[in-house]
Amino acid sequence: MLKFVVYLMAGGALAGMAVIAALVLGFDDSTGVITAAAIGAVAGLPVAWVVAGKLSDI
Repeated sequence: MLKFVVYLMAGGALAGMAVIAALVLGFDDSTGVITAAAIGAVAGLPVAWVVAGKLSDI
């Protein structure tokens, strides 16, 4: 359950950052924005796994 909660935060934050980066770089079409959001959401999976593991150790 902790991994899911951490993923909700990390995945949303990374997807948002990726979308902002895509827009700044000029990928302002729908394909670029959706691709950036998907990459950010997928990147949130290992981040959530590691962070939740470290939080469980505390």
